[in-house]
Amino acid sequence: MIFGKRNRPRPRIAEVPLERHDAGPTAVNTAGDERAFAPHCDARILHHPGECWACDLYPDRQELRRMWGIAFTGHKPTADQLPCPADHARPPGTPSDHRLWGPNQAAPRE
Repeated sequence: MIFGKRNRPRPRIAEVPLERHDAGPTAVNTAGDERAFAPHCDARILHHPGECWACDLYPDRQELRRMWGIAFTGHKPTADQLPCPADHARPPGTPSDHRLWGPNQAAPRE
C-alpha cells in the first residue's frame, strides 16, 4: 500500500486517564499498550522518575534502566553504571547536543 497525503493512516488518539489530566497537553494514554514508542523524540532519552512527566508514563523502562545499571539522561554514571546512551552519543557542547532540542528536555509537572 502506498501512502500519500490523502490515504496516510491517522494515529489513534486515546483518552487520557483521569489521573493524567494534569500531565500536560501532550500526555499519552497509559492504559494498555497504546502509548508512544518513546517519551521523547530521541528514543535514547529517559529521565529519572519524578523529573519528567512524559518519562514517568514509562515506569517499566525506568525500572529496566535501574536493573541494567544505565544512568538516566542528565545524570553522571556511578562507578557501577553505564552512561546514558543519549548523553554518550550527543555530549554537551557539541552541535548535536540533545539538551538544545526543546522536545527532548525534561518536562516537570507544573
